[in-house]
Amino acid sequence: MTGRSGKKKRNATLVGLIAILSAIVLSVSVYVFPSVGSFINLRFYDFKMGLSCCKVYSPDIVHLDVDDLATQRFGIWPWDRSMSAWILKRLTELGAKAVAVDVLYTSPGKSVEGNNAFFEAIKESGNFVAATAFRITDDTNVALKITADKERADALYDRAWPVAVPSGYNLFRAASLENSFTPLVPVLLFSREVGHIKDIPDRDGVHRRVPMFIRLEDKLIPALSLATLAVYCGQNAGGFSLGRSSRIATSCKGEAIDIPVDSRGMMLINWGSAWESFAHYSAVDLLDDEPNEAKSPRYRDKIVVVGISATGTTDFGITPLESRAPLSRVHSFAMNTILTRSFIREFCPFPCVAGAALLITIIFVAFAARIRLRLAMLIAFIICVAFIAVSLAGFLFFSYEIPPAEFLIIFAPGVAICLIGRIVGVELDAYKASKALERYLSPELVKDIIDSGAEVDLNTKKRDLTIMFVDIQGFSTMSEFVDVEYVNRFLNDFFELMTHTVFEHKGTVDKFLGDGLLAFFGDPVPLQNHAIAGLDAALSMQDRMKGLNAKWSNCGVPELETGMTIRIGLNSGPVIVGNIGSQRRLEYTVLGSVVNIASRLQSLAPPGGIIMAESTWFNVKDSIECQGPEVVKVKGIERGIPIYKIFAENVERICADHSLQ
Repeated sequence: MTGRSGKKKRNATLVGLIAILSAIVLSVSVYVFPSVGSFINLRFYDFKMGLSCCKVYSPDIVHLDVDDLATQRFGIWPWDRSMSAWILKRLTELGAKAVAVDVLYTSPGKSVEGNNAFFEAIKESGNFVAATAFRITDDTNVALKITADKERADALYDRAWPVAVPSGYNLFRAASLENSFTPLVPVLLFSREVGHIKDIPDRDGVHRRVPMFIRLEDKLIPALSLATLAVYCGQNAGGFSLGRSSRIATSCKGEAIDIPVDSRGMMLINWGSAWESFAHYSAVDLLDDEPNEAKSPRYRDKIVVVGISATGTTDFGITPLESRAPLSRVHSFAMNTILTRSFIREFCPFPCVAGAALLITIIFVAFAARIRLRLAMLIAFIICVAFIAVSLAGFLFFSYEIPPAEFLIIFAPGVAICLIGRIVGVELDAYKASKALERYLSPELVKDIIDSGAEVDLNTKKRDLTIMFVDIQGFSTMSEFVDVEYVNRFLNDFFELMTHTVFEHKGTVDKFLGDGLLAFFGDPVPLQNHAIAGLDAALSMQDRMKGLNAKWSNCGVPELETGMTIRIGLNSGPVIVGNIGSQRRLEYTVLGSVVNIASRLQSLAPPGGIIMAESTWFNVKDSIECQGPEVVKVKGIERGIPIYKIFAENVERICADHSLQ
């Protein structure tokens, strides 16, 4: 017994060492690969931001939007520069302290007169903050590429701030200067300050932070928000300095401000509602005939952020709180974060979080072997929940961003190894017995479990289903002539719409096939009439393509503006369905001649039309009128296939009963 007990202790010690070693390795991984766990952190960050979104808003920040009302009144954007001149002139007359315009004035404009009027308005205002942009890089070995006019490049360099950058910072650098991103020379020369509008969303496309500085050779271009605050606070480049402790030091109205940033100069934005946080007015407010006395309180001594928010424009992005917000709000919320000192201070995952996780893991492993297994599991769970609670409380009450993913990544595997080792060592016999019983459980019992809703049957089986193939007519040819960015965005919109339609009709999306997809109806969710479900989904798809085409009708790509059509093939019958594949990769899919025929029918369908086989028609004939029958030959099938055609615009939507059997 002593030998057996000693062996158990040695095994427990070995498991504990492995658990601690795994925690050390994962701690190093957090340092080497800082993006580990970013998805969890970003999602949880958005959740916390939604609970505690900025509650303090500076009354000195005002938005002036070129919105739908303005474009209906004065025409679609861009306007003649004389309109911009008039807006700036009126804002100056009304006493605006700083005017930040989220527009790149890089083109010659619509008229020489308009340009000259705009340049003169900038020169006379003394409060205009111009916007610029450029491609960026974090590679310090990449030389600046200049394709912009020399006068523009020199003017932009002259307006950059000579702020010293201490060691430890790795600021983004301007990789190129181009005419399409660099404002006209008079705009650069006459502006009070120049700031960049280079937004750097996180990898999921959400705007959570802004780079306060970007290097332009040996100088820095401030963010538009920072440049605007310099004008508002009466500062210049000398009023800002980068500290060694990841902060930007400045002052406003006699009060010192320390702006927390990371090593790349990025500041977390304290977001609020894009439309409700600040006073915002349509550009019409300045261009109508209302007396200045009534308008003056709206703009006097204020920061006015001018942006484009009209429908059809592209200056929108995703924030932690909204899926579509004008990107001009990036600047206003960045300024609000600074003016109200509502900073979010971020704890670095390494060494802060990683060190805490490693220490707690070592302590847990040391004591877990001395307590009961259930208690150890409960304590491990409590520790995980407690850290998440600390992360949440730190954000809500102290504005500290403590990322939880790295803690869980380090702590959870080590704890799992420790607990699994105990389970294997102490309860191995019980585990083997339970595995043996699983081999002899009757199929009837498994079926009862499935029927009770405990799980869905994904085993391979033969079942009558309705198969659907969808394809975009001519998309492959068209995509050869269209920029890949537009192809990708259109396909994302298309698949999102088609997938939603399939799910709405309780179908299953099998796979995406280039510019098409394969779906089926009747499994794993049984339907009373899967053929009607498939047909109704097909009709919905054809109908919703109109909305998708309308969305892309003004995208600037002629091939997409003309609209795309889809072809759909439907067939019903017995197929093999279930998890099919190898041990390394299983795929829930369908096989059989019914699937092949559905694919062939889709290729025969007219653009905007639906072709169904006779087996599908037989189950829907009482609900809809079709063209047919017509016998066709398809590749791989010797006999003729009777088919029926439907065009969505010629029929009324059918109402299918999709309830479970």
